[in-house]
Amino acid sequence: MKNKGFTLVEILAVIILIGLITILAVPAINSATSKSKERILQTKLDTAKKALMIWNNDNINCFRTIDAIDCIVGLNNGCIKSNNILTCEITLRSLAENNIIKYDNESEKLVINPVNNNSLNNEKITFTYNIDKNIFSYN
Repeated sequence: MKNKGFTLVEILAVIILIGLITILAVPAINSATSKSKERILQTKLDTAKKALMIWNNDNINCFRTIDAIDCIVGLNNGCIKSNNILTCEITLRSLAENNIIKYDNESEKLVINPVNNNSLNNEKITFTYNIDKNIFSYN
């Protein structure tokens, strides 16, 4: 009767093939993971800008006043008014503190960068408001 098992050569061939597939697949998976984290980061920043835009639109009447800079008390991280153009830099921390966006880690009050797990609290969003034309724009 003939043995029905695998030969050593067949087992080694399968192990080598699995190894080659792993060598080719792991870098592709790591690259895809890295790209997805970068997309998540960009989406998070875009979402913060959109949340700020909604907040600004909800408070548009205040921005139409002469003292438009007073509209962003609590959000004001450095607003400058020049020639009826109001330019403000607002950090993600300020947006989270004012419930415009949410913290990723509520207990430590952190907005987290998914790429490197560092804080995004000091990341700034700059917006301008043209008082004459009643238009917001974001950088």
